[in-house]
Amino acid sequence: MKRAAIVLIPKIKKYKLNEVTNILNSDFPTDYPITDTKMPSLSLACSLSDDTEAHHQMNRKLLEAIFEQSPDINCKDSFERTPLHHACNSGNLTAVCMLLEHSLYKPNPKLNGQKLEINAVTIGGETPLLKAAGQGNIDAVIELLQAGCDPTILDNRGIDAAKHAENVHRKSNIHVIIRTFIGSDKSTNDDKNTG
Repeated sequence: MKRAAIVLIPKIKKYKLNEVTNILNSDFPTDYPITDTKMPSLSLACSLSDDTEAHHQMNRKLLEAIFEQSPDINCKDSFERTPLHHACNSGNLTAVCMLLEHSLYKPNPKLNGQKLEINAVTIGGETPLLKAAGQGNIDAVIELLQAGCDPTILDNRGIDAAKHAENVHRKSNIHVIIRTFIGSDKSTNDDKNTG
């Protein structure tokens, strides 16, 4: 098992789709931890770059192959990071969208009705939204907010996603988008409470 895990890591990182599929189809447990931080294959795939159209296409094919194996989409590594945390941290928008799509929007029967924990927290109290905001991944931030992520959750230091984005990326508008979303969400809730 350990040998297969060691072989699987570079196959995923180099997008060797046929070889990854062969390993995953060979009674290899899909959620088996394959890295020193106990990341399963889905988390490792979600942590890959998504910078170019070629990466986008390879990521989609790789993730589709892993989804065929019915992975735990909320499987946590030793730092309690989920595949969604890894996708948000690396800027892998393909993975963010596919995780949301296959669990929330158009449920994939291979996932056996699993619901993505969009507000899952790491040992540092970070949500996927906080990871995306801190890395300046504006498209991921927008996708997460539209999917219902809570932008008011604080990490262990007492910092929310908007403040973290402002501290790290002063020149971007991510913090403005998050604060605007909080304001519009609050006014929507206020309207419901007064109506």
